[in-house]
Amino acid sequence: MKKTFLEKYPEFKQFDDIVGTPEEVNKEIIRQVEEVLDKYFVRKPRKQISKQIMFLERLSEIEHNQWIHWSKTIWDRLETIKRAIEADDKRTALFLLEEQRNKWDKNWIPYNQLDEKTKEFDRVWAKKVLETISSYRKNPPEEIDFFETKCPICHQEIERNEN
Repeated sequence: MKKTFLEKYPEFKQFDDIVGTPEEVNKEIIRQVEEVLDKYFVRKPRKQISKQIMFLERLSEIEHNQWIHWSKTIWDRLETIKRAIEADDKRTALFLLEEQRNKWDKNWIPYNQLDEKTKEFDRVWAKKVLETISSYRKNPPEEIDFFETKCPICHQEIERNEN
């Protein structure tokens, strides 16, 4: 049977048991995490870990902003479909769904086969990533390999681009 984190590392208190001001609680949590890391794992210097985390967090922020943009666009489309269904206009609702599917279907292809307009949209987000990478160029974190092999939402394998 697989052990829980606290069963595996019993000296690590549950965060709920820590009392004090928010700053004191945060310091205690950090102290405990560092204690466990020092005891059980070979660690990189804390400064290097902080740079890696900051870099990863900035890239994750960009990805999240991209998702916000995408999901708001989809939500607007779904609202239109919902209004059509509420008006008992199933024909329009089905048309809008099929239209969206066709739009996506033409873009479910490798990047190099996309039209220039779609590529330019992707480039806008890629430029944001490049800006972040260039800001770390002078003092880069060591190699980060936090790559998950499966999507945490749909659990499908994620292809890793080795280029």
